[in-house]
Amino acid sequence: MSKLPADYRSPTPHLSAATIASLPQVVRPHPLDPLAVRSSVSLSEATSLLSQSVSLNRVAPGAPTTVLHRHLVDEEWIYILSGRGTAVFETLSSDMTHESQCAGRFGGKDEVGLEEVPVGPGDFFGHLANGRAHAMRAHPDAREDLVYLCGGARSERDVCEYPHIGKRLDIDRTGKERKNTYTDVKRGL
Repeated sequence: MSKLPADYRSPTPHLSAATIASLPQVVRPHPLDPLAVRSSVSLSEATSLLSQSVSLNRVAPGAPTTVLHRHLVDEEWIYILSGRGTAVFETLSSDMTHESQCAGRFGGKDEVGLEEVPVGPGDFFGHLANGRAHAMRAHPDAREDLVYLCGGARSERDVCEYPHIGKRLDIDRTGKERKNTYTDVKRGL
């Protein structure tokens, strides 16, 4: 029989569906958009993960999940469990896909605009650090909430840019409590 490592911590690595359903949901309105409200359960905190973040999120029909943003340090992923919505990405006019709709106005080749993609159960998104700004919203005519897993790296320090509203968030996780500092920056679009 093997021995547990010296730094073994007591939380279990397993969360049953019943346990997850019993975990407290935290209602998280976005500080930059009061309409972007999501209910979240941190699965990573419940299992004491230190370098990864995983949360189960729920957004009411018609609500945005967040403000269009990009992380400069941390990668982020999203997996849709149920409901319908629209993902929005910054994109170059030459990169538009045939499945998407143009939400921004393009004046010429390789200008930055917004691409909208319908999302539903089983869809996955991987967002690179310093990649395309992105956001999502639940479909306004949906009969059910948009439910998704969101996760990624949890570096000690990260920077989140909100290029379309000229804001920047510096995230500092080096202390006991996370410290968020918002600043104004030049708008990118």
